[in-house]
Amino acid sequence: MTKTNDPDERLTEAAPSKSAPGAPDPSREKDPERIREGIEQTREELGETVDALAAKTDIKAQAKRRADESKQALRKQQQRAQEKASAVRERMSNATPEDAKEIAGQAAAAAERRPLPAIGGALIVGVFLGWALRRR
Repeated sequence: MTKTNDPDERLTEAAPSKSAPGAPDPSREKDPERIREGIEQTREELGETVDALAAKTDIKAQAKRRADESKQALRKQQQRAQEKASAVRERMSNATPEDAKEIAGQAAAAAERRPLPAIGGALIVGVFLGWALRRR
């Protein structure tokens, strides 16, 4: 017997037939229990397929899932930034003038290694100060 995915063929067993090819073969009659099992298996497979197709076509649910994932990632980034800011705040509150000089030296060294972020930060600070001074 060859393996097949056709439920009807899975339910019948190949037995040598002594009758004509078109005549009904009593040895190939289907057992009702096997038919029920085949129907139940087909229903389960069909249900899984329908669920998968429904999930693919539910654009609103996909968008919500992606939005939730993005929110979660942003919350993690926000938490890391807050932790860093509190660590810097703590470090600065306990800083002495020597510590401030050391930190300024580190900032200058970082600006030399990566000047674009330093320039961007200086530009933002300058724009903010200009805006604040004009309001006075």
